[in-house]
Amino acid sequence: AALSVAGDVGGGPFTFVGFLPSRAGERTRALQQIASSVQTQVLFEAPHRIDVLAAGLGTACGARCVTVCRELTKQFETVVSLARCRFKPQPRRVRACGACHGRGGFR
Repeated sequence: AALSVAGDVGGGPFTFVGFLPSRAGERTRALQQIASSVQTQVLFEAPHRIDVLAAGLGTACGARCVTVCRELTKQFETVVSLARCRFKPQPRRVRACGACHGRGGFR
């Protein structure tokens, strides 16, 4: 659902990453793998670590677009898609699903 509402219309393959490791070194390596892929990467994140995820994606993925979705298919569904340099996370109480769009996959 996240890819559909995020506007990732490339129709190409994607990778479901799930939750990133909580340890800094393992997390950095995972973010480097995400950045090296040309595919869209779909991640889950806990509410208290969305800021850390956004900072890590910004460092690792540079100018690639990021979409954060929460409460999909529910009354208070929220979808925000921005270039990473403009992404400002807001406090949330629910888990979020994020997509780091593949190169050329977001329009």
